[in-house]
Amino acid sequence: MKRSSLVLMFITAVFTSFLVGILVGRNIDRGQPAMSGADLSLSTSASSPDTTASWSEESTQEPQQSFPININTATAEELMALPGIGEVLAGRIVSYRIAHGEFSSVDELLQVDGIGEKTMEKILGLITVG
Repeated sequence: MKRSSLVLMFITAVFTSFLVGILVGRNIDRGQPAMSGADLSLSTSASSPDTTASWSEESTQEPQQSFPININTATAEELMALPGIGEVLAGRIVSYRIAHGEFSSVDELLQVDGIGEKTMEKILGLITVG
């Protein structure tokens, strides 16, 4: 065999191993069992509709949050589980708490920029201060 053929075969083997590692790693991250050699086919025709459906359902489910949420200890991600509280407002709540100390009452949330009466009405029964 020519040297160029051997180099090409080596590069192909390394690339294939890399792709197999990615496929196996993704399934382990999702809590799925590692794929067997038969499952590692690069053919897209081998995938079943059921597998695709279950993956998309799993990927859209959010972790369950228990309520009420303590606004004095909640992370920004936990606060984002509240209706009307997105990434920006959750960050403002955490920043306010850091700057001013713990909230003494849930009504003190009205002091956070961007939280008004309507937002408070949505989250009032879902939050606590202790």
